[in-house]
Amino acid sequence: MKKSLSSFFSSESIVFIDESEQSDILISDCYEKDYPNENFFYFDNPLDKNEWQSLLKYVSNKLYETIFYKQI
Repeated sequence: MKKSLSSFFSSESIVFIDESEQSDILISDCYEKDYPNENFFYFDNPLDKNEWQSLLKYVSNKLYETIFYKQI
């Protein structure tokens, strides 16, 4: 997943960390009960093209909201 996302988004836009408490977005294949839903993406099947499209759209929207939208 890291390799795929890194090939799509620049290293200036997305950084991978190991501590979920420090993350802006959490992508996981299991539900995280203590993590806010608006910053969580449930990624169940890495072989599903639609799942990847949804993930890319989700991350793109989050980047837009946090980076580009604030510049306007």
